[in-house]
Amino acid sequence: MTNQQPEDERITLTEMLEIIFTTIREYEGETGIFRNHNKKQ
Repeated sequence: MTNQQPEDERITLTEMLEIIFTTIREYEGETGIFRNHNKKQ
């Protein structure tokens, strides 16, 4: 057994950003907060 982790198991910055943006989009779709905020401007 080695202590080296495969690259597949390490989360990359790109993957992290994708998760964040996906979460924001899902949250936006559920609540409509961001869309309502944009309409007011």
